[in-house]
Amino acid sequence: MLIGEVKDAYAQDASAVAHLNENGQVDAVHLINSGFGYRVEPKVHISGGGGHGASAVSHINDDGEIMAIEIIHPGYSYVRAPNVEIAPAL
Repeated sequence: MLIGEVKDAYAQDASAVAHLNENGQVDAVHLINSGFGYRVEPKVHISGGGGHGASAVSHINDDGEIMAIEIIHPGYSYVRAPNVEIAPAL
């Protein structure tokens, strides 16, 4: 959050975990909490896990909840599940 921004009192940040296939690629991102209060589809950042290159995008519904996270590129050489960071709901 930037200085001067006010977080919506009716917002909750989402959280998710990555799943790897046997080839060391991210084949899914599972939502733990879909959050709410998103006005735009938040950015998804995948990092760590010993590999690189995985990318994903989120999709929200009309109520501002994340309904799905779509893998754009599975990346490669992951040895453990990477961290998934979802931009906060503002």
